Amino acid sequence: MSLHQMSRLARSRMGPLSRLHGRRRVHCVELRLVSWTLVSQNVFAASHWTVEFMSH
Repeated sequence: MSLHQMSRLARSRMGPLSRLHGRRRVHCVELRLVSWTLVSQNVFAASHWTVEFMSH
């Protein structure tokens, strides 16, 4: 087995791993975005409810 074949095999073995790592990073960003959206929505709803409560 030549060095070139070994490196190609190692790269093909590492391909799914690196792809998984990239997907995990994207997933982390998505989670942060979703949590930030939920928090901002909660803050907006709370401030809206406070305004409604104060205006009455």
